[in-house]
Amino acid sequence: MLICSHQMIKKDEFYALLSAADLGVITPLRDGMNTTSMEFVIAQGQTKRSPLVLSEFMGISSNMSEALQINPWNLDVRTFVFPLPICPFVDASSACRT
Repeated sequence: MLICSHQMIKKDEFYALLSAADLGVITPLRDGMNTTSMEFVIAQGQTKRSPLVLSEFMGISSNMSEALQINPWNLDVRTFVFPLPICPFVDASSACRT
């Protein structure tokens, strides 16, 4: 199930959503001080370790080399990556993100 939400929520609710997520997709077209990718990794803890998809334009992407990095401007890549089932990534999730 894909849940896309744009609303103000409390920090503890935000971290609860990050910890329960089966996939993290953070693909801003322009990046400022975006800490969501690091918050995702921390919220996942040592147990869940879901895969993470990042924009290659994010400043943090060079530090998160194990995440799947895409060019969000490239529609062909986005069309190819997002229909993929999550299940194949779950067993190899340690290779998908830091």
